[in-house]
Amino acid sequence: MKIIDAKKEYSGQLKELFETSFGKNYMSRGRIERYIAGGTPFKMAVEGEALMGAILFIPATAAEIEEHIKMDRETILGMCGGKPALICKCACTYARYQGEGIAKKILEECMKEVEKQGYGAVFTTLWEYNGGVPAEKMFVDLRFQRGVKLNMPWYEDENYICSECGGRCRCNGIVYYKII
Repeated sequence: MKIIDAKKEYSGQLKELFETSFGKNYMSRGRIERYIAGGTPFKMAVEGEALMGAILFIPATAAEIEEHIKMDRETILGMCGGKPALICKCACTYARYQGEGIAKKILEECMKEVEKQGYGAVFTTLWEYNGGVPAEKMFVDLRFQRGVKLNMPWYEDENYICSECGGRCRCNGIVYYKII
C-alpha cells in the first residue's frame, strides 16, 4: 500500500468511493478534479492501481465554517490565529479495508501537509451512527477535539441522497476540530 497525492486519473474511482461511502451525488467528478488541482491536502491509499481510501481537505473561510458547524465567527478566528482554515470534507475507505488503519495513515499524511502548508485549524463534521461516531478514534488519536452535535447537518442539500437514509440525509453529525 502507498499513500499518494490524489491524481486526476483516479477521479472516477474517487467519485465511486465517495458515493459508496456517503451516498449518491456526494461530489461530481469535475469537482473532485478541481480539488485535486487546488493544492490543499487530498491524499489517497492505493494498492497497485486500486484505490483503497481517500481523505480530502478543502479551504474554508470563517463564514463558511460558521455556517456549516454553527460555531461563532470570533471563536473560529481565534482558533485559526490569523491563518487560513481547512475543512476535512471526507475521510473514507472501502468497507473491505475498514478496521485496518488505512484511513488513519492517510489522515496522518494529510495532517503533515496541513502543518507544512501553514494552516491555523482544521474542522470536520463526523457522521453519528447508532449512538457512536465510526471515524472518531482516528481523529481523536491525532488530537482533534470533540465539539458540538449537529442535528441533520446535511439535510439542506436536496441533491445529496444519503447512503443510509435512502433520500435526503437525516443523519446527525459531531463537530471535531484541531488547532494547528
